[in-house]
Amino acid sequence: MLNPRVWATIDLDKVAANLNVVRRHVGPNVEIMAVVKADAYGHGAVEVARAALRAGATRLGVGDSGEALELREAGVMAPILVLGGICDAEIKHVVRHRIGVCVHSERKIEMIERAAAAQRAVHPVTILVDTGMGRLGVRPKTALKFAARVMRSTSLKLQGVATHFSTANQLTKGPRHTRGVEFFYQQLDKYARVVAALRKAGISVPLYHTASSAALFACRSTHYSCVRPGIALYGMDPGNFADLGVSVSPALTLKTQIVFLKLVGLNMPVSYGGTYRTYRKTRIATLPVGYSDGYPITLSNRAEVLIRGRRAPVVGRVTMDYTMVDVGHIPGVSVGDEVTLIGTDGDHTITAGQLAGLAGTIPYEITTRLGRRVRKMFKGGHGTMRKTA
Repeated sequence: MLNPRVWATIDLDKVAANLNVVRRHVGPNVEIMAVVKADAYGHGAVEVARAALRAGATRLGVGDSGEALELREAGVMAPILVLGGICDAEIKHVVRHRIGVCVHSERKIEMIERAAAAQRAVHPVTILVDTGMGRLGVRPKTALKFAARVMRSTSLKLQGVATHFSTANQLTKGPRHTRGVEFFYQQLDKYARVVAALRKAGISVPLYHTASSAALFACRSTHYSCVRPGIALYGMDPGNFADLGVSVSPALTLKTQIVFLKLVGLNMPVSYGGTYRTYRKTRIATLPVGYSDGYPITLSNRAEVLIRGRRAPVVGRVTMDYTMVDVGHIPGVSVGDEVTLIGTDGDHTITAGQLAGLAGTIPYEITTRLGRRVRKMFKGGHGTMRKTA
């Protein structure tokens, strides 16, 4: 196997440590559903799922049925819930592999029911209530009707009732009288009313869950019987951790190497469009990483990388396959030197959140967009270094 041009190292011990931060906050009686959608936010779903389950998660959340099937095919047999919608053609597969699904319509309930009956199964479903996200889910006033419909079925089991908050990352220790925070509490109140109605009707629901990473640390009223941490497991901040005093450890480092080095003169253009011109005689290092690998083009002339414990600025436009940096101020640089894109080298650190700020996006996007050429390497968990193909 060729050595990678770009590689991400995922520390599974840090994933476990971050899950334990969640556990200490929610206590021993709340289940943890580790969210591993989008290839575990770019960290490697199968390996992260196993690490999270070893650390105490009891179930997993994914974005679609394909992600769930990937886990099943890898031998991960813990309860899995597809948090998003499922297409009609996927229903027989999720039933066969006992993958929990969220339901949002009478039609989908009927289709899952028929598929389960055909396979002589009792399939777990979760009713997703749209309290204000405006994406998927039943209206709060119809949740009781949907729950009763599921309860009448001999082929379905009501596994949970859930919702998703749209402004949880705006929750801080400060005033609650902002539009986003007020809307969060409106959503929470709508959900609480649904829970109360279900309990009054005598409908037993094993799992009530609402809390993403941002919500679970900011508001204990969101915990119910299960929480759904995602970004916190990977050591990234959804936007309110610093204010809340939440400390988690980034699990991913991203590195590349210098493949070419050249001396250039004053006022020489670098990369497409000549958006950067050298202001002195210097050395330019070419790195084999570009926007096709997930390193955003919007980092052009903005970001820095770490080489030999020093910061080096990205110069010129980030291209599909390459990025150029100015290393004229760093002595001893040579072809083959390791370059840190995300992580720590010496006294300096670059985080996914910092890159997101420079790129005008969010840390979720930085790690989930890592391309197929980025080889994932795992350490921790079992005490050995492992690589993906």
